[in-house]
Amino acid sequence: MAEDGESAAELAWKPDAYGGVLVSGSALPSDADAFAIALGQSLATWREAGKRGVWLRLRPELVHLAQVAIATGFAMHSASPEHLTLAMWLPDDTPSTLPPAPAFKAGIGGFVTHGDSVLVVQEANGPFPGFWKLPGGSVDPDEELLDAAAREVREETAIEAVAVGIVGSSTGRLLLVAYMPLDSEQPRPEPVRQASEIAAAQWMPIVDFLALDHVVGVYGELYKLAATQHAEWQARDEAGEASLVPPAHGGLIEANSLPIVFRKGSHTLLSAKL
Repeated sequence: MAEDGESAAELAWKPDAYGGVLVSGSALPSDADAFAIALGQSLATWREAGKRGVWLRLRPELVHLAQVAIATGFAMHSASPEHLTLAMWLPDDTPSTLPPAPAFKAGIGGFVTHGDSVLVVQEANGPFPGFWKLPGGSVDPDEELLDAAAREVREETAIEAVAVGIVGSSTGRLLLVAYMPLDSEQPRPEPVRQASEIAAAQWMPIVDFLALDHVVGVYGELYKLAATQHAEWQARDEAGEASLVPPAHGGLIEANSLPIVFRKGSHTLLSAKL
């Protein structure tokens, strides 16, 4: 249904929070010619009204309309299983402020410790076969960071571990390491590798893991930061000072702070408490 002042030939739309337009839903005409006429008339109306960015989201059954939109000046922006998103900036006298498409996904590894050992795996597939690494993978779109770390560890090794915080992240690519200490007074669980993804899984002394030739660069710095945090945890434990959540130093972002610094479902880190 058109908004007040629109003719029946125009597209149904909603305003966004930045003076722009959002066009989506199943009400879009599926016929390319009808869509072209409605889109052209709508663009004229939006320009006259001083609208800024236009977001066009096409469901899978309507992706054939993308060619029409591109011919009018839209550019492809991003895609998901639910829709293809195209964008267009309307003002001629103002540079576009439309955000770019997401450039990366968040990845997280679990630094799972038991005493002086860390849990490591070798991937069955991928570019680095035979390399020992932390269990981990991509964070799902609607998943909390610490939940993702626990899921990846469970899937790849069948070990249940709880992440108490994030020890660090890289720049450029969002790669995080979750600190996941197990109770060293309890028997150490033996990992069971995920047959489809993991070639091997085992416990390894932390000092041996950090000494591996490929533990360098960003990954190496993150792993060393995690090992430092673990050493501090052990020292506090031996002194009878260990708590459920380690102190927020040495780069650790505590678990109870994550809802403030991580926007769920968006892979966006906020800097308010970093």
